[in-house]
Amino acid sequence: MGCFLFAQTPLRNLSADTKYDLSVNPGGFLAGAMHPWSDLFPLGQLQNQAYGYLFPQGLFFLLTHPLPPDIAQRLWWLLVCAVGWSGMFKLALALSPRPRTYLFPVLAATAFALSPRTLSTLSTISSETWPVMLAPWVILGTLSITEAQRSMARALAASVIPVALMGAVNATATLAACTPAACWLLASWWRARGLRGRRRIAVFAAAWLLGCALVSLWWIIPLLVLGHYAPPFIEFIESAYVTTRWLNLPEILRGTTSWAPFVDIERSAGNLLVSEPIFIILSLLFVAVGLAGLAYRVRMSRDPRLLLMLGVGLIILGAAHGPFGEYYQSLLDGPLAFARNLHKFDPLVRIPLCLGLSFFGATATSRSQRRSSASALAIVLVASLSAPLWSLRLLPEGNYSQVPAEWQATAEYLNTHAQDTRTLIWPPTNFARQSWGWTRDEPLQPLLEVPWVVRDAVPLVPPETIRQLDGLMVLVEENPKAAAKVLPNMGIGAVVIRHDLVLPPAPEGQEDAKEISRKVATALAALPVEHQRFGQIADVFLLDPQADMQLVEGETLRVAGGGEVLPWLAAATGTPLSGTQLVAASDNPTVLTDTPQNTGRNYGQNPRTLYGRGPLSAPQLAGEEHQGVHNRLPDYPSAGTRSVLINKGGSVRAGSAASQPDSFGGAQAAHSVAAAVDGQPDTAWFPAPGTPPEKRWIELEWEGDDDLVELSIRPTADTQVRISRGEETLQRDLKGEETTTVRMAGSGTRVRVELSEAGVGISTIAIQNHPITQILQLPEAPPSVRAFFFQDALPQVGTLRREFTLQRPMRLQVHSEECAPITIDQETTSCGEIKLQPGTHELHAQASWVLLQEEGFHFPTAHTQHITPGEHIAASNTDRILLTKRAFNPGSYATLGDPLSANPLTAISVDGGFQGFLLPAGHSGTLELGFSGQRPYQMGLALGAVLGLLTLIACLFILIRTPRYTPRYAPPLSTHQGLDLWVSPLLVLILGVIGGWPGLLIGLLTLGILRFTLINPPQLIASTTTIAALWLSHSPWPQAHYAGDEPITTWLLLLALSALFLSAPQKSTDSAPPQLTRRGIPPHPHTAA
Repeated sequence: MGCFLFAQTPLRNLSADTKYDLSVNPGGFLAGAMHPWSDLFPLGQLQNQAYGYLFPQGLFFLLTHPLPPDIAQRLWWLLVCAVGWSGMFKLALALSPRPRTYLFPVLAATAFALSPRTLSTLSTISSETWPVMLAPWVILGTLSITEAQRSMARALAASVIPVALMGAVNATATLAACTPAACWLLASWWRARGLRGRRRIAVFAAAWLLGCALVSLWWIIPLLVLGHYAPPFIEFIESAYVTTRWLNLPEILRGTTSWAPFVDIERSAGNLLVSEPIFIILSLLFVAVGLAGLAYRVRMSRDPRLLLMLGVGLIILGAAHGPFGEYYQSLLDGPLAFARNLHKFDPLVRIPLCLGLSFFGATATSRSQRRSSASALAIVLVASLSAPLWSLRLLPEGNYSQVPAEWQATAEYLNTHAQDTRTLIWPPTNFARQSWGWTRDEPLQPLLEVPWVVRDAVPLVPPETIRQLDGLMVLVEENPKAAAKVLPNMGIGAVVIRHDLVLPPAPEGQEDAKEISRKVATALAALPVEHQRFGQIADVFLLDPQADMQLVEGETLRVAGGGEVLPWLAAATGTPLSGTQLVAASDNPTVLTDTPQNTGRNYGQNPRTLYGRGPLSAPQLAGEEHQGVHNRLPDYPSAGTRSVLINKGGSVRAGSAASQPDSFGGAQAAHSVAAAVDGQPDTAWFPAPGTPPEKRWIELEWEGDDDLVELSIRPTADTQVRISRGEETLQRDLKGEETTTVRMAGSGTRVRVELSEAGVGISTIAIQNHPITQILQLPEAPPSVRAFFFQDALPQVGTLRREFTLQRPMRLQVHSEECAPITIDQETTSCGEIKLQPGTHELHAQASWVLLQEEGFHFPTAHTQHITPGEHIAASNTDRILLTKRAFNPGSYATLGDPLSANPLTAISVDGGFQGFLLPAGHSGTLELGFSGQRPYQMGLALGAVLGLLTLIACLFILIRTPRYTPRYAPPLSTHQGLDLWVSPLLVLILGVIGGWPGLLIGLLTLGILRFTLINPPQLIASTTTIAALWLSHSPWPQAHYAGDEPITTWLLLLALSALFLSAPQKSTDSAPPQLTRRGIPPHPHTAA
């Protein structure tokens, strides 16, 4: 195994395994993990479970840092696999009834160490693989208390040490790795002899939980600190819909439970296992062997404890696809969100199945020929399923040899010249995937010693701050010169334009993304700023090396809107707008904007809108913002009141739209339903890519009842349409980019147009004399409003159509980008003046932004003063605001003077989710900044480390001082009548939760087959699992008709599981265990009689 790990090609290449910093700068990263909050990370933020790397993974890479990074990485993988292999090998030996050969325990251990989930995660996120590999060791430690009356102290020590070694890079993974042992203890407690035996196991379980808590306290306390102060980022990552989408019964049993290989090609080995038919067949044949072995073990030993482990795993993993799936998913998106990635509970299924392979060897011991056949089958299955390892395809896509020297030079330049400001890395991307390699984390991350910011997949900052980052990213792309003036006021004085990202090619007729980056760099280079170019990798611009915190004195602005509008408003007005407060429309704002809009967001989509595709949908009608969104929150929440799309003159709807957030390739906001009725021939509605023919339709409904209506249609390309009104239907061939008028008789006030071809849209559709349109409606403007701001940046739909309402007459100055013509209530002006009366008004424009500013109103320009921590602040006669230019966090505090004696300043959120502090008049002193969670975090680390180390030393002392005990197979502990009556209810629960009523009927069918036919459980398991394997391999993911979604595959495997559980005796007797038949299987109930 080690040879194959070191031989992975390309040789000497690295993969983006868990944390890029561990390969480049482990010492610096671990030093930073000693603090909960880091000013270096984007906009100053909490570090998500960075403490979990302190032990053991971080310590390992720190100790091996002198070695070449690829060698250190492969040594770690070898350690991970070796720990899992040896633990499963010892567990298989301990639970096997005196095996004649070590072959099957060896194969079981290999199958576990190289299980599908291990192969999918080992080279990409081994921090999740490591706890799984320790799970058998935890169970092994409990055997000496559950299988024989041995020293409780030794058993306790042996089961606590593996938990201590798990670490906590991911707390849920650690918890999941402990659940198999918990299931084993629970089943053992039920089987124990009398009250005394149960009390003994209960005491052991309580002591084990206490020991686990003591060795885990060093990461539990920091986790609680993180949970107290962290923004609700878990709302904006993958939803339960995504994490459970492929958790059907075939994939659960196969072990392909991780959702990542289904949605991305990075994990090469995992992608092979989920999509290649040969691996599907082999993995389900392995399941058949494992289930058959378990059936033999359960019937021969009358010990169904492994069934509880398997059953709990099946329920946890498979409930989302059963009759209670919707409720289960809501729990996973709510109070159980920490366990949303259910694939971490795979050991509950994998351990019993691998042990079943070990037991399978005992079913073929009666004849040497049969034993040889069984051995050959097991060897072929295990060797074939581990093919991604020995065929040298374990490394993920994007593996790389080294980071280009240009990035090191870029970091050195910034560390020297941008020490007093923050550096923006542009363009944004979910994960750092460069043409030379995929590091996942930013290449500059472990190299920079100065603050930086990037818009990545999950910024650990408040939602309002993320919205502002999104607005800023678009401004940099659309208007770099304006962005250069806005950035320093946000504390960003340096910009890195990178040119090495892997980006999709441009569609025909559109500008390539790399060319866009070059144009942004060219525009910034034309400004009077310092510019450095580092090969073909990056351009660095120093806009203001001193841009950082500010002290603001004077009037500030109240804006009704979302954070995304602030960079655009600052660029349009040419004023810094320091200290701006975002408020609801009803909270007396000075400026009313059209943000936030009632949109849906695909949180997993690249945050950058590229080639018209992005994460944001077009504005939605009220109540429809969840269309295509599977997260609980449709978009990042905001202080502003949402602007909502409304219908006018009737209604328009469609079967699907390319503007939906779940549209393949990203939402195309410009191709919404509203685009078909906006009167603009250069905008169009398109169905979402991949929409089936029955959903490629658009429908108009109008007010009135005309016998004859005229329908005007303008398609984007030649196509044939089917038009229906009530009972009347007709078909027409339409010319692309030409308007065709169709007269429709009939009854009803609805007309539906169905497109026959994919890739065709409708640019205009209208009913004569019944104008129907959709327009974005702003909240009603209170009397305090002095200006209106409209933008087409987020989302970009290609046109501005707004409806706003005034409560008082206003004389407004009209401003727009490059004085583009603006139409308000059918009156067109271009950077002029317009007078509006109270009431509702409509604005139409083809511009990026429009500003309506009341006559006599000027945007406030507060006096600002640059300031740094440790600087003395003199007193002032007026109240002031300290702007830290860091993201708001409730744990951040500021004092004037000694932090231990001075009262902290009042914290406020200003400038779109940024941290501010109120500085009352007359106050002066030395500015000190801090984080409230620092002390409990570090105390928790220190106290937990001391308690954990003492507990670990005590456990090691016990193991050394007490007699060594090697767990071996022992007969059942009890002969109590009705001992295992829980097996049948567990089966009913599995069948009901996963299969619903059909599942319960399958259970009855299985009972009838086993009772009234000559088919025994192994035969039924083998036949049904083989059919399921062939069925799934015929149409695997990502084919359109994915067989895993078909009920038949689930029903077949429920038959196999029912056969397994029904092979367990429902009560124990004092008679000897049943003997093997000449076929090497337990006798059937009615044949044994």
